[in-house]
Amino acid sequence: MRFFRWMAYGLLAALLVTCAWPAAASAQAAAPEEVWDVVFSGVVVMRMRFGIDGLTPLERQHRIYQNLRNAVDSLGENLSPDLVQVTEANGEVYLQLGPYVITVVDEAHARYQQSTRQGLAEVWAANLRRAVERYISIHSNN
Repeated sequence: MRFFRWMAYGLLAALLVTCAWPAAASAQAAAPEEVWDVVFSGVVVMRMRFGIDGLTPLERQHRIYQNLRNAVDSLGENLSPDLVQVTEANGEVYLQLGPYVITVVDEAHARYQQSTRQGLAEVWAANLRRAVERYISIHSNN
C-alpha cells in the first residue's frame, strides 16, 4: 500500500511540475520574431524587437527615425547630448531629445532585457548621448 501511495505522490509531483513549467516559461519575456536596429551616427541606440500601439517592430523603427530626424532638424545648432533625457508622465517612460519624444520605453523591451522601463531608458539615453556627440563632431564646421 505504501508503494502505491508513494507512486501516487510521485505522479502528482510530476504532473504539477509539468503543468507549472509552461506557466513559468510564459511569464518570461516573449521571444522577438524580428530585430531592427536604430542606428544614429554609427551608434546602435536601441534595437526594436517588439511593436507597440499596433506598429510592427520595423514600423516602430521607422517612427523612431522620423522622431530623431525631426528633433535634430528642429534643434539645429542647439543640438547637444545634454538634451537627451528620460522622462515619466501618466505612467509611461519616455526617451526625449530636448522637448521631442523619441520613443516610449515599453514593458516588453524592458522585460526582454531583464530590466525596468526606467533602467532600459537610461541605457538607451546613454547610447543616444554618444550618438549625438558623434553627430556633432561629424557635422561641426570646425
